[in-house]
Amino acid sequence: MPGSIPQCPSDVPDRERRAQAVINAFLMIAAAGVGFGGYPWVAFAISAVLVVAFGLPDQVQSLKRYKGQPKADLVLAIVFKAALAVAGALASAWGGYGLRYLLAHVLRT
Repeated sequence: MPGSIPQCPSDVPDRERRAQAVINAFLMIAAAGVGFGGYPWVAFAISAVLVVAFGLPDQVQSLKRYKGQPKADLVLAIVFKAALAVAGALASAWGGYGLRYLLAHVLRT
């Protein structure tokens, strides 16, 4: 489009990043489903590992892009991103488990 500001290629969501977001969403839904089934720790363990493992190629690509430069802040950002994914998996698994008991309580009364 004429007159528009060109965007940096890393800012433009491409097919791989959208696919990664969809995969993460499905993993969180699956974690909530397994937690709803009564196994929140199993759901948390499996979904957290999978979310972190599916994000590794993007993190390795980020590290390769800044080869030869200080990477302390980049590594810190990667660690925080992984911690956020693990926290999301924990919340999804226990949210599903809590929903199970909430529905059981509501249906009993």
